[in-house]
Amino acid sequence: MYSQDLLDQIKAHCLSNTKKEMGGLLISVDKEMKLFQCANHNAPMGRFTVSAFEYLNAVDKGKLIAIYHSHFNSPEFSKIDYNFCTHERINLILYHIPTDTFNFLSPLDPPLTCLDFVKHFYRDAKLNISSVLGDDLHTELNKYNFIHTNSPKFGDLVVFYAKDKIHLGIYVNNHLFKHYGKHGVCEKEFPQRIRYEFYAAPRKSN
Repeated sequence: MYSQDLLDQIKAHCLSNTKKEMGGLLISVDKEMKLFQCANHNAPMGRFTVSAFEYLNAVDKGKLIAIYHSHFNSPEFSKIDYNFCTHERINLILYHIPTDTFNFLSPLDPPLTCLDFVKHFYRDAKLNISSVLGDDLHTELNKYNFIHTNSPKFGDLVVFYAKDKIHLGIYVNNHLFKHYGKHGVCEKEFPQRIRYEFYAAPRKSN
């Protein structure tokens, strides 16, 4: 879908400033794909945001095809990226500077599940369970050093048991958890009348 020349242009732009994330828009103008470089507009470290003026100026010239940006750390799309792609139905292109590689995300890709979200959140722990069904979930989590706890902390795993379905989330505090639902990644209050358990997530040692 994207020509090598276009990817080379994206790479060159991302490498023009390696102190912050760079990015821009790919616009189809008269059936020709063109790159519009954008400034990182008031975004915190590790984030990329396009100003409304630059966005409107670009889409006024043609059809928005994709948004690209660079990463310094993970070569994978962030939770924010996944959520944005799902809600806005826009293709994303990621250029990972350390490994000189591209990653692509499309809203036409299969939708995320709570398991996909949790595996991405705990990617440093290399959590690789393939299913949340069955009685072996506890054993599988223990293999990856997720230990059952009655005193959860922010970032620990929450396992919900609702009838014949198991749902996963991330503990925020005594009232809230973060999960991937039908509206993407969001925070939600703990449900009533549903059994849930907590698993302390492995943490990096100092």
